[in-house]
Amino acid sequence: MDGVLCSKGFQHFFSAILKAETLSEFIRLLGENIHTISGEVCLGRLEFRSENISLEELGTDSQHCIVFSEEEYAHDECLEKEFETHDNGIVHILLYPVKDHSWSDDEKDSLEFMLQTLFVLCAKTRAFNEVHDLLVTDQLTGVLNRQGLARYCENNLLTGIMGGYTAVFINIRNFKFINQNIGTRSGDKVLKRYAQKLIELAGEDGTVARMGGDNFLAFVRDEEAQDFIRGTAMISVTLGEFVKFDLTSKAGVYKIGMIDTMSDILNAVYMAYAVAKQSLNDRVVYFTSEIFKQSTTENEIIAVFPEALRDEEFRVYFQPKVRMDTGRLCGCEALVRWYRSGGIVPPNDFVPVLERSGAICDLDFYMLEATCKCIRYWLDNDICPVRVSVNFSKIHLHNTRLADDIHDVLKRYNIPTRYIEIELTETSCHEDYDAMLAFVKEMRDRGFGVSIDDFGTGYSSLNMLKDIRVDMIKLDKSFVDSIEEHGDNARIVIRNIVNTIVELGMEVIAEGVEKLSQVNFLEEIGCEIAQGYRFGKPMESGRFTNELISNMG
Repeated sequence: MDGVLCSKGFQHFFSAILKAETLSEFIRLLGENIHTISGEVCLGRLEFRSENISLEELGTDSQHCIVFSEEEYAHDECLEKEFETHDNGIVHILLYPVKDHSWSDDEKDSLEFMLQTLFVLCAKTRAFNEVHDLLVTDQLTGVLNRQGLARYCENNLLTGIMGGYTAVFINIRNFKFINQNIGTRSGDKVLKRYAQKLIELAGEDGTVARMGGDNFLAFVRDEEAQDFIRGTAMISVTLGEFVKFDLTSKAGVYKIGMIDTMSDILNAVYMAYAVAKQSLNDRVVYFTSEIFKQSTTENEIIAVFPEALRDEEFRVYFQPKVRMDTGRLCGCEALVRWYRSGGIVPPNDFVPVLERSGAICDLDFYMLEATCKCIRYWLDNDICPVRVSVNFSKIHLHNTRLADDIHDVLKRYNIPTRYIEIELTETSCHEDYDAMLAFVKEMRDRGFGVSIDDFGTGYSSLNMLKDIRVDMIKLDKSFVDSIEEHGDNARIVIRNIVNTIVELGMEVIAEGVEKLSQVNFLEEIGCEIAQGYRFGKPMESGRFTNELISNMG
């Protein structure tokens, strides 16, 4: 074959620019290697110009980019090619010959072929960039997504520069109510504008990623971290002219170490945020070694819980409820105790952990079944039971079959519903509150007793008294403690609460009663039933069985 497809210079030139993965890299390689062919075609200058699109992605904030230029070139002779992009932009590629040279028709044909090839390579690289952006960018907000965050961390952790940054995990509080009130489409607009505000707060050196839903992660320089955190306390977002949302947040913060991995960073901010989420007072929590220790302990509890449940390490204890005027037993509460490795794990150490993980639901039904076994034993041995209250977490309220599931357990042991009282904690969430009202009605219709625990600490105590009908309201221990701690003001409040409950036809029980002075005041205001150490500590089923037998006399 006599001829060759192209010269060695052109082969080197195109081989070099084909390596480009980004447009800025394409332009850089183009400028670095154009000299290999400029002599062959007498090229004096190469530039790009655009219409309707920015050349920012090419490394310039204008619409004009000079790629190559000799000191002297022929200004009055130009070969220009115009190309239309897929997004309705126009790119002009302009070539000028060296000074005192005029291109022949054959040279112009070769140059036009080169221009076509350059545009194809440029378009290919631009398309590659857009696909890459789709992979690493959250399409709703425009910030990084999880994959983009992973690449960002991978690139920057290796260089060590992340050692000067602080990671901040941010969750918008109650954002679901915005979606419910204005719809998800408008909610998406709010979320997008919120993300833009975070970008502004993070500054030029900061980075923001969306972790899904209304959760964001930001990396900001250490010296700017405090300003960023203060700025996220409340971010105002407007829709239209008149609709404004003041969005507050909870945050977990971690100062990134020099040898941290992405996994280290994410685990730390998640742990810190989890503490902030549970706190009534702290909006922002900084990661500490104590938080790590607590989180490790919680993970261990969650890990061993299924085995402990299977091996029946949990046992039911009963704490008496007593009528104060007679001292007679009138009921009891089933309480859990965990025997593990030769000791007892305090309920405060594991119940909140299981509540947060959702595993508390399994434990609640385990306790219901253990209680039913005890009641079945009492009935089979002609021991008259008292009504036993069994605690159920508000998490159960999302189970539409909850009443059926509870009833099924009682049927299995042939226990009359009058012996079981389902005890619910006063909920702090409006949605849970509505579900609770429906559940209470269904349970009472089936003959179950229902009580409300920790009254006075939840969503709206007055609303609940107005709306709900239960068998018993349990005054939170804090009320009983305040009888002596806060004097007359507390007594006035408690007296009116008790009067209201009684007038509405419900019983009231005071929990945490320990002193005679408390007993005297409670009896005086018409609170007839008490539960507390003065009348009996939680006891094993065997000892409580003896109490039942004594109560029959």
